[in-house]
Amino acid sequence: MEAIGTFAGGIAHDFNNISTPIMGYAELALNRLHPTDPLRPGQEQILRAAIRAKDLVGQILKFARPGRDKQLSPVSVHQIMREALRFLRASLPSSIEIFHRIESGLANADPTQIYQLLMNLCTNAAHAIGDKGILEVGLSRVEFTQTDLAAKAIIDLKPGLYSKLWTRASEWMRRQ
Repeated sequence: MEAIGTFAGGIAHDFNNISTPIMGYAELALNRLHPTDPLRPGQEQILRAAIRAKDLVGQILKFARPGRDKQLSPVSVHQIMREALRFLRASLPSSIEIFHRIESGLANADPTQIYQLLMNLCTNAAHAIGDKGILEVGLSRVEFTQTDLAAKAIIDLKPGLYSKLWTRASEWMRRQ
């Protein structure tokens, strides 16, 4: 495990060396662009992607150096989801429709992990349906009582309100 941690730390360092200049130049370019410049939205996307890369480096380093976890804090899951879906839309074929039902939701979590989870779920679902289909994504509130938790044999949760993130994918019916 120590060797894997050292290897992961090295990858994180190299990745950070690549992403830091991207973030810096993106910020410089944004500072020079007028707020109405048509290039601005693309430049903002580059900056957001670079920030996500920086966060990913943090995740890799967290793996490489266990025990140095940062504290979880309340995050707006719905905002993270909306941002992830914008990036996802650009990476999926246009023949895959994305529908979402996103309620507002807060959770004590690491925003990078939520982002990665959603991107992985949606990417896997899109691969499962092929080049045509419908991808549905949602965030809803759910309340668990002690009875619910006992019936589902869930022992790690306490009764209360939770945010439920879900995806569903379906192929379009193909006509012969």
